[in-house]
Amino acid sequence: MATSYFTQTDLFERQLIKEGLGETVGCPFIQRLKNVSYLSTMDYIYDLKHRFSRYDHSLGTAFTAMEISDLLKLSRDQKLILACANLVHDAGHFAFSHASETFLLEAKRKYHGGLMNYYLRQPNSFPGYRKSLGEVLANDLGSLSQQVIKLVTNGVCDDSIVNQLHNFCLNCDKIDGTNRTLFALGLDFFQPAEFLKVFALSSNTVVVLREHLESVLRFWDLKKMLYNKHIYSYEVSASEAMLTRSLEGIVSANTSMEKMLALSDNEILEIGMESQVSGFIIEKFISKKYFASFVKNFPQLILPYKLKFMSHRFNNNKRRQFECEIAQQFGWDPRLVISHFSFRKKFVSNNQPLQQMDFFNAHDLIPLVQLNTFLYKTRLSGNYFDIFYDPSIPFEVV
Repeated sequence: MATSYFTQTDLFERQLIKEGLGETVGCPFIQRLKNVSYLSTMDYIYDLKHRFSRYDHSLGTAFTAMEISDLLKLSRDQKLILACANLVHDAGHFAFSHASETFLLEAKRKYHGGLMNYYLRQPNSFPGYRKSLGEVLANDLGSLSQQVIKLVTNGVCDDSIVNQLHNFCLNCDKIDGTNRTLFALGLDFFQPAEFLKVFALSSNTVVVLREHLESVLRFWDLKKMLYNKHIYSYEVSASEAMLTRSLEGIVSANTSMEKMLALSDNEILEIGMESQVSGFIIEKFISKKYFASFVKNFPQLILPYKLKFMSHRFNNNKRRQFECEIAQQFGWDPRLVISHFSFRKKFVSNNQPLQQMDFFNAHDLIPLVQLNTFLYKTRLSGNYFDIFYDPSIPFEVV
């Protein structure tokens, strides 16, 4: 396919509707993702080749699931379960996607997956709409909807082949999402339809053809580079912290969380601009004037502060008290000192044993479950901590 693969959302939409998923595609749980950025604050930080929404990614991921289902000649039921699970996997995303996850966790004790679970059960989540996401799935899929719900909430359904594809370290979500991000940044990427050729089905086991192992390892290396160089940059971390503080300000200004959950990126920015502090921070962020980092400028001080803040991570009053103490010590505006926890993934690859192993089977077929022991990621909530402050204010260490 041409490089316009990632811009073919209309085609993906038509194909999903043709497969009988029209109500799910058209429901507000999915449609609202059109106004939620896929790359979040990276849209403002980088000179992107193309900007995408969570809707673009969700439909691209579902289409990739249909493509791999056809390639492996899965049954229609398997295809629908896998495609629909991928279609709704990001339904719980808040405005600004992953950059608002810290705020969502600290305000609601949920990441986007937890919010999606709420949508699956709760009707009336959107004005004038009286169905839950679970009811929408049932209308499109009948009894198969329960398999989709099992897959997206527990990670497993009753079909082993679908489970293997869904839980692989390079599943449909990763294949579309990583390549879509690389494409947006103008970097080397794999065409999803071409990359799917690495997979095959042997009995009831999904495998990677050994002749394509180098492509898999290359993709994993690209993914590690993408996160370590572009996603976990100082600018992204600072903008995430600034966004979190702005969102906190919007809630404290009597905009309810329930109302905020349905808002778009632009609506959040507009409401934030009405507040003096949130508006100041948003203007700084949009103009790429990022708050400075303690990790960069005071590395010898960050660990003691991290331990202090960690003991009160979900106590906003205590954290504000500590931030005021820091502001007083350095002569900063306490409203512009932001303590911030976020998570970072660590991508692990153990290539040498993988390349040397010769006992998979005589046909050079490597099971996905075996690959997952050599290529995997780890993630800890709040494992990255920093304190951000407005660098435009002169300071001296007391």
